[in-house]
Amino acid sequence: MKKFIAALFCLCLFVSCAKRKADSEAPASVRVWTDSAGRVVEVPAKIERIAPSGPLAQIILYSLCPDKVIGWASSF
Repeated sequence: MKKFIAALFCLCLFVSCAKRKADSEAPASVRVWTDSAGRVVEVPAKIERIAPSGPLAQIILYSLCPDKVIGWASSF
């Protein structure tokens, strides 16, 4: 339970600290974000599918939106 709470806290922290870059040239269907390393990333406004990057991300994604998860992370 402690790990789940810690993971949820980290997810909330990541989402709240993400910087959104306003770009007047970007279409309405795309959102432009700048991550913590300063890279500019374009993300679709409506996300249809999500692939987890690891076991922890898999748990969080499956808890929040199981219908959008398209794969499973392996723990090799």
